[in-house]
Amino acid sequence: MRLFTGSGQAKEDYVQYQAKARLYLHSCRYFVTSVAGISEYGEPSLLAGTCEDERLGEAVLDHLRQYRGDAPDNSGAKLTDWRVYQLSGSRSVKGFEAEAWHVDLARMNSAILVWARPRVTSKQHLAAYGDCNRHDAKAVGEVIRQTLDCAAILRDSGAL
Repeated sequence: MRLFTGSGQAKEDYVQYQAKARLYLHSCRYFVTSVAGISEYGEPSLLAGTCEDERLGEAVLDHLRQYRGDAPDNSGAKLTDWRVYQLSGSRSVKGFEAEAWHVDLARMNSAILVWARPRVTSKQHLAAYGDCNRHDAKAVGEVIRQTLDCAAILRDSGAL
């Protein structure tokens, strides 16, 4: 869809980010999932918390490549259908969310943007932020870990 300005010039569609993905840290494991629109889809990648930075970065970059702009119809889905929760082995969604860290990931031009926060917090509008070059998988993994560390410091201080 193209919009036209009063001068007859075509205006490009607004695109916030070129790709998105999501990551959860729970029980010393990373769950990386693809995003379609605003919904997670497909099979998440599961990595040990001790995996190498490069492996973590590669998984994130792979899921960012799988981004789709069209959101699936999840109107009949229940929280217990959430694939990340199922893989976590948690006894309840509430228990999973209480312990999990939530990381939103986006690609914008040559940058990977990282926002980390507890999955459940009274300050959902706040997060620790990091960014790095998308052409360096090791740096992507390092920045994710550093951003999670910053989020933990903010939570422990009461800011998050």
